[in-house]
Amino acid sequence: MSAVISVCTAVCAAAIAGSLASVLMPEGNTKRVVSLVLGAFLLCSMIAPVKEAISGFNADEPEIPPEEEITATADEIFTSKVLDETSDILSRTLEGYLKSEKIPFLRTKFYLCRDDNLGIIISRICIYIEKKDNTYVFKIKEITEKNFGQTPFVIAEK
Repeated sequence: MSAVISVCTAVCAAAIAGSLASVLMPEGNTKRVVSLVLGAFLLCSMIAPVKEAISGFNADEPEIPPEEEITATADEIFTSKVLDETSDILSRTLEGYLKSEKIPFLRTKFYLCRDDNLGIIISRICIYIEKKDNTYVFKIKEITEKNFGQTPFVIAEK
């Protein structure tokens, strides 16, 4: 926008200078030469922005991402945030149960999905433990099934 303003200012200034020069110049060859020079300047000041616009024009079509990559709608973003928050709350709850039973664990992860009625379904529960704590697997499964109604995947690491 500032480029348009500066071009308009230059054209107006050239037009005003040309008008003043034609009024102040005496009749004759000098007046014609000055009018020709000022007219050429005025024409160049109008053509320069057009030339800049043409040289900056990109004829390539912009790449449109596939439909799957287009930004999610507000409902999808809201649902995603709700699922993430619910997963965090469920993980903290399970971790509290495990800590109260003094069962060592590394971390817990709930995988959730949405059903057709906008409900939330626990699709999988993963509990990560160290290999040396394999003796707690049965107790971990028992606590998880009792409180969440689902058998977890207990994964030994390290």
